[in-house]
Amino acid sequence: MLFITEDGKTTSEDADFPENLFWGYLPMPSLEATFESDYKLGKLSYGGSFVIRPDHLEDIQSVSLTYMTSGRDLKTIDVTKAVMEQEKITVEKDLKLEKDLTFRLEIVTKEGLKIVEQSIMIYATEYDDSNAEYLRIYDPKGNLIWEDKYKH
Repeated sequence: MLFITEDGKTTSEDADFPENLFWGYLPMPSLEATFESDYKLGKLSYGGSFVIRPDHLEDIQSVSLTYMTSGRDLKTIDVTKAVMEQEKITVEKDLKLEKDLTFRLEIVTKEGLKIVEQSIMIYATEYDDSNAEYLRIYDPKGNLIWEDKYKH
């Protein structure tokens, strides 16, 4: 079900794939990545690089990347220039990882929408946290307006 509010009036429409509305018009996150990892003696080693390739680059105000492990933020960097120029980004070295390396990408549009995708990129074989992954869109006031219910 898709709910549309216009001029204070809300209407509903049946929609099989309402997320297609967003993918067709917003700079939704997309990643091309090459990672290496190993988990020995309780230590996760890693390396690699990636390119963030959203469509609709002209609508992007800013892009940030947060490196995370075990649900905790480790480091946030501004990757706007790299995204706009489609540059390869090397994974940050010497992060104090536990059993995973998770990325949280935040794309802010010129209209003020914030698209947030959090995904586990590297993990130890026994690590599983299905709540760690999501894709959400927030309005300019920070209200959640859409979440991919299949992402987590």
